[in-house]
Amino acid sequence: MTKLTQILTILACTFALSMTIGCGKDEASKSGEGASSDDPAAQVTAIADKACACEDKDCAKAAKDEFRAFGKSLKAKYEKKEDVPEDVLKAFKAAEKKGRTCGKELRKKLEVKK
Repeated sequence: MTKLTQILTILACTFALSMTIGCGKDEASKSGEGASSDDPAAQVTAIADKACACEDKDCAKAAKDEFRAFGKSLKAKYEKKEDVPEDVLKAFKAAEKKGRTCGKELRKKLEVKK
């Protein structure tokens, strides 16, 4: 497994392991900015959008690190899965799916450039 494949795999897994949460399509999250600091669903959406905008492995690694840190902050905020609001769970599930798709697309794109 190449280093890039490992990073992209970790990125996709991070989406899944970050409490299994997702992304929406509001205008603030499309730009990756304007996500309310008190709205976890908007925050994870913005992170997923940033990750999908990545064009290289350094960007993908940075996005993975941001997701990991965000997931840790959510685990600290919500001690039990049952405590997580439904909109946040839905957002992370969508982010997981989006992350896997974007990771696969980036991997293919970068392999073609070799």
